Amino acid sequence: MYFKTGLFITLFMTGSALANPTFTSEEAKRGEALYNSKCSSCHGRELIAKGDPPSLTGEQFGNGWFNKSLADRFSAIKESMPPNDAGNLPDRDVLDIIAYILKFNGYAAGATPLPTQPAAMDGVKISPK
Repeated sequence: MYFKTGLFITLFMTGSALANPTFTSEEAKRGEALYNSKCSSCHGRELIAKGDPPSLTGEQFGNGWFNKSLADRFSAIKESMPPNDAGNLPDRDVLDIIAYILKFNGYAAGATPLPTQPAAMDGVKISPK
């Protein structure tokens, strides 16, 4: 049986909480379709993996994503996912997948898209709420 935890995140940019979320519902919607086609076979349709890959929700999400920057998560996904085609996901696809993972874990979409510049990504920290 699957229980979705009440895990929420807050994104921080340059040390202060953002007033508005930093991804859009359109990004998350595109990300869901990409996740389902590129990621779910290993990480699970409900972001709960079976076997070696980490789950992307619950405690494992917190362990792998909290206190990391958007740049950290972007680089990790871009460089190593999917395992059979690592490094070949377009940047926009990686950001959309991240938006979906964030939304799945309880963060609300807003009007501002995820930043695309490395310096801006580095300033966005993922922290528990």
